[in-house]
Amino acid sequence: MATQPIEEGSTDVVQRQLAEIQQQQSQQQRFYSALQSAMEGIAQLDPQGCFMEVNRTYAHDVGYSPEELVGLPWQTTVFANDIPILESAYNIMLDTGKISVEARGATKQGAVFYQQLTMVANRNDQGEFLGHFCFMQNISDRKLAEVKRIESEQRFQAIADCSSTLIWVADQRNQRTYFNAEWLKFTGRSLKREIEEGWATGIHPADVHDCLAAFALAFEEQRSVQLEYRYLNHAGHYRWLLDSGRPRFLPNGEFVGYVGSCIDITPFKQVADSLEQANYQLQENINKSIDALVGANAQLEESEARFRSLADSLPALIWVCDTEQLCTYVNQTWQTFTGRSLEQETNLGWLDTIHPDDRPRFIDQLQTCFSEEIPLHLEYRRCDRNGTYRWILNTGIPRYIADQFAGMIGCGLDITVSKQNQVALEQAISELTRSNRDLEEFAYVASHDLREPLRKIRSFSELLVEDYADQIDDTGRRYFDYVIDGAARMDALVQSVLQYSRVGRQQEIPEPVDLNTVVQQIANDFSLVIEQKQGWIIYDELPTIIISKIESVQLFQNLIGNALKFHGVQPPHITVKAQRQGTHWQISVSDTGIGIAPEFCDRVFTMFARQHQRDQYPGTGIGLSICRKIVENYGGQIHFETEVGKGTTFIFTLPAMD
Repeated sequence: MATQPIEEGSTDVVQRQLAEIQQQQSQQQRFYSALQSAMEGIAQLDPQGCFMEVNRTYAHDVGYSPEELVGLPWQTTVFANDIPILESAYNIMLDTGKISVEARGATKQGAVFYQQLTMVANRNDQGEFLGHFCFMQNISDRKLAEVKRIESEQRFQAIADCSSTLIWVADQRNQRTYFNAEWLKFTGRSLKREIEEGWATGIHPADVHDCLAAFALAFEEQRSVQLEYRYLNHAGHYRWLLDSGRPRFLPNGEFVGYVGSCIDITPFKQVADSLEQANYQLQENINKSIDALVGANAQLEESEARFRSLADSLPALIWVCDTEQLCTYVNQTWQTFTGRSLEQETNLGWLDTIHPDDRPRFIDQLQTCFSEEIPLHLEYRRCDRNGTYRWILNTGIPRYIADQFAGMIGCGLDITVSKQNQVALEQAISELTRSNRDLEEFAYVASHDLREPLRKIRSFSELLVEDYADQIDDTGRRYFDYVIDGAARMDALVQSVLQYSRVGRQQEIPEPVDLNTVVQQIANDFSLVIEQKQGWIIYDELPTIIISKIESVQLFQNLIGNALKFHGVQPPHITVKAQRQGTHWQISVSDTGIGIAPEFCDRVFTMFARQHQRDQYPGTGIGLSICRKIVENYGGQIHFETEVGKGTTFIFTLPAMD
């Protein structure tokens, strides 16, 4: 009687277990069907990286059947050069459990495609690694679209860089996103610096408010804008610019920003009697340039007819040559200038109007540029429609079709007036050089002569305190302390000014300097301070560069000294690193100190600027000004990254030896 309920209960358990197994099998079958019909490639791999299960989408993208892939290692479906990328991603997945990465895949037939892979680790309840799941998307179409977009932008920039005007492009948020080579040559700044620091920093202070307000209103109303303002050029002089901008729209009517160009109208400002006529001509040229650039930016890739329409509206003499150095196209501006038709200029006809004395040199240099596939830059004389020879600045760049050299495209600019003014320009440059030299000499002499009376003030004040100690009360002694301390601080300030004035005036000839030796020397000089503050300095393998030994020590001594000074409550930890970037070395000096307050960041390199009171952190406020002057004298740049309470990193570049 006691065993009957147990047998009935056992039967129920068995039935339930069978039902659960059947349900699990049904769920697995539905999961497998969903897996095979998924639009995304899905695969399961074992701990050794071999395929265990693959859906049809994944197999189709790599050119295999699902059955063929089972048992193969994942490297089979990856482009050989990208295998290290996925090996690195695989190791990261083991630590994090999941990772997404882009790499090139390889099909069974040898074709290469772009894919985005998401790898997810597969572990059981005990944490044991059972392999991983791989989710794959074919992104080749997106990559090809990116390549076409980049090619379009490169073609636009190539044409803009041939223009003699200063060209800029802004997005729909009124943020400048591009400046052509002529703009960067005018300002003496890099494209990255112009975009990051903002082009408006070069506007004359008296013009900046009205200028920015006019652009903001034009952007808001999406209309054309034209205005005149003064802008700082690479030589430190403000030049009058005539700036014209027009809104850009996509074919669907969407507003995408502005394109504009500037022309230096300083000479026209100085000649009042011809201002009206010059402004009219400038306006005509600018309107043609803007119309052409707006059209080119929207439809540059559509056809050769569109390109010719753009070239015909530019004020420059545009030309195109094939690989045999035969002219295949000149724009309408060229034809108007020479008074000759396109048919007359094609093939070798374009050489006919070159001055006989200049023609052999022109042909020789053109042949050299074609044979070596290098840019062309040449000044020569060409006859205009009135029979007058005009000086032309001719520039050209190689052009390629499907990575094959297809000839050259270039432009010519009439520089006759510039040639005539060249003598006056050279005289002005000579006068500017002499003036700068006199100013530097004055700063040096003035600072040097100031130290003598300061030494006397300090010395005689100390003698008075010492010799008449019994006649001076506490108040008088405190006053003398103020005098002595003030004279000492003034002397330190004058010495700093002397150091600043000597930068670039050292008689020492730049030579190869091992920066490892320089940093080690400075670490030894600061060894007592480092020991007292329980800090440390570490540095990577640093390069050897051509620089004045004295100025290299000044540069690193100021940066490391500041890091030790502004360390806060924690011991100072200083790291010096170097990284090669093309023709320059990028060097960084990092600390874990108090950082720089946001409101002080724009004055860090200003002489005598101080973030803290003198009784908190001593100093003259000139050290970082000296650093910037040294770096810029060698053609480098310096900036910093900071976070209050966590530290500061100063980053600067110096030219490499080779």
